[in-house]
Amino acid sequence: MDSFIPSSKYEYPSNAEKWGQSILCMTFNYDELTKIGTQLYYNHPLIYSSNLATSMASENPDLTKVIAGQYKKGSPFSSTLTLRTRGGQDFMSFAKTAEFGHDLYDTLVAPTLQTSLYVESWIYGHRIPCNGTLKYTVFDAVTMKVQTTTKFNSTHDHSKLAISTDSSMPFICIGDVNRMSSLYIRGGGTVCIKSKKLWDAYSPMFIVVNRC
Repeated sequence: MDSFIPSSKYEYPSNAEKWGQSILCMTFNYDELTKIGTQLYYNHPLIYSSNLATSMASENPDLTKVIAGQYKKGSPFSSTLTLRTRGGQDFMSFAKTAEFGHDLYDTLVAPTLQTSLYVESWIYGHRIPCNGTLKYTVFDAVTMKVQTTTKFNSTHDHSKLAISTDSSMPFICIGDVNRMSSLYIRGGGTVCIKSKKLWDAYSPMFIVVNRC
C-alpha cells in the first residue's frame, strides 16, 4: 500500500486508488510468530502501530527488536524460511537486508525456486538489465491485463508480483520490493506459494514481458 492505514479500523487509503495494488492476507498459529519476526528483522519495516504482550516479547526476540526500531546488520544479508499457515499451506518467505546489495529476484528467489520468473513491479528509472547468462532468468512485465479489464502498463500498478515461467513449477510470489537498482540498498522481501490453480489464474495476466 502507498500509505499507512488507520490502526483502529479498516480503511482503503484514497491515495492507493491511483495505482493497482496487491494485498496478501494469511492466518498463522502462534508458533510461527518467531519466524515471522526473524523475516521482519531482515526486512527492516517501518512500524507505526504495535501491541505485543510482555510474555510474547520474551518468546519472540527478533519481533521485539523490530518493534523497537532495530534491524539486522551485517552478514548474513538474507533469510529464507518456510512459513505454514493455520490451514497448513506452506509459503517460502524471502527477506533481505539493506546490505544485500543485489536484486532479490535474480540473486535469491529464482535460484532458490529453481525456475525463471516473470516479475511485475513498479519501475520508474534504475531498471535492472535482463541477464540472459543466468541459469534462471528474470523477465520484467511490461503489459498486464486482469480478466476483462483493459490492458495496462506495469508502471500503473504498484503491485510486486512474480510468477514462474514454467507451469510445471507453478510458483506465485507477492512481495514489497521493486526490481530497481536503487532498491539494492533497501530491505524487503516476498513470499511464494506453489499452486497450479493460482498459477493458472495469474499466468494470463502477463501479456508482454521484456526479453534479453
